[in-house]
Amino acid sequence: MFNRRKRKKARRRAFAIIAAALLLVFYAFVYSNSVVVADEYRVSIKDLPAAFEGYRIAIVSDVHGNTFGEDNENLLAPLREQQPDMIAITGDICDRKFPSDAIPGLLAQLVEIAPVYYVTGNHEWAAKYVGTMMEYCEEFGITPLRNEYVLLQEGEDHLILAGIDDKNAYADQKTPDQLMEEIVAEQGDEPTILLSHRPDLIRDFWVMGYDLVLAGHIHGGIVQIPKVGGLVAPSRRLWPEFSKGLYTAPNGSSLVISAGLAGIHIKQPRLFNPLHVPIVILEGVE
Repeated sequence: MFNRRKRKKARRRAFAIIAAALLLVFYAFVYSNSVVVADEYRVSIKDLPAAFEGYRIAIVSDVHGNTFGEDNENLLAPLREQQPDMIAITGDICDRKFPSDAIPGLLAQLVEIAPVYYVTGNHEWAAKYVGTMMEYCEEFGITPLRNEYVLLQEGEDHLILAGIDDKNAYADQKTPDQLMEEIVAEQGDEPTILLSHRPDLIRDFWVMGYDLVLAGHIHGGIVQIPKVGGLVAPSRRLWPEFSKGLYTAPNGSSLVISAGLAGIHIKQPRLFNPLHVPIVILEGVE
């Protein structure tokens, strides 16, 4: 009789543990696919112009045609609260399976918050949507960066912002190292930020001299394993080296990668990996 009671109590305890674990996973699943989290990352840049100390950049990446509640407020509210000085859209704003008619509305809302800069992702090219995006950029006052750079101006100081087309673009396009050679020839050796949809070539970018690279594409690895990182890359490769957040090279260059804003609506349900808007805060270092 005593052993039977012990077994019954053990079964109840096991059932309670399993039920609690399932509830935790369900909560994490709902949270990851519906809540937008704006994480702050402080990035040190050598010889950063004084006027750009504390400059705030929001990364909006991998939207894939998603919407964010009524009038996109689930995305726009945390963005407004962060008060970015600029917004960087790092590609895949549409999805090759269903380019969304909701995109122009979102773009119109983003430019009301801060100046917006845009680089293409692989899905714009796959969906033949690049031309449409260029029309939207002109309509809404968004600056596309297609293997080119601009000077961000704050008072008397400026900072170089460069951007490259995704490698799904034309085979003969300007390469990132050619772009850096152009920047150095025209502006000298000055701090430079690069927008790139993919982080695949990040070590090459660092060697080329880009001080900070802002990227997306990996979707945070779909599932984030605490203290380990993302589980799977879009290429289906397990344990991608870079999946989410801030990474710093030995030479002081940095990468900030967004976990993106797409999920279950493109049949890529996220877990322990909420929709993500990195807020990059620039800090100078001698």
